Amino acid sequence: MRKNISIIQLITILLLISTKATTQITVDVKVHSPIGISIKSETPEEIAISIAAEIIMVKNMKKD
Repeated sequence: MRKNISIIQLITILLLISTKATTQITVDVKVHSPIGISIKSETPEEIAISIAAEIIMVKNMKKD
């Protein structure tokens, strides 16, 4: 069974993994690559906006 997880949950999982937590975690997620909507981003702020825009787009597509 595939579960949808939020970005906060994913970040929490990655932090747990990076701190060598003893809990075994199985993650089944879809990965989009390259991340972000193509808006010719150059600065870190523009890249962050393009990533946030894609997250919102994917989230709202699931409501249909």
